[in-house]
Amino acid sequence: GLPGPRHPTQAFDVMVAAARKLSQALNGVLKDDQRSVLTATTIQHYRQRMVESERRTLTQKP
Repeated sequence: GLPGPRHPTQAFDVMVAAARKLSQALNGVLKDDQRSVLTATTIQHYRQRMVESERRTLTQKP
C-alpha cells in the first residue's frame, strides 16, 4: 500500500471537519459507508478503529 499521512487521526479529524463544512454549505447530509446519516457515534467508532490500527502498526515495526 501507499504510505499514508504521518498522523492519520489528525488527518481524519481535519477531513471530518471539512466534510461537515461542505455539507452545511451545500445543505447536504453526511452519510456513512452504509448510507445512513453519519452520527457522532459513528465518527467516534471510525476514529477508534484508526487508533487501534495505528497501535498495531507501531507494535509491528522492528
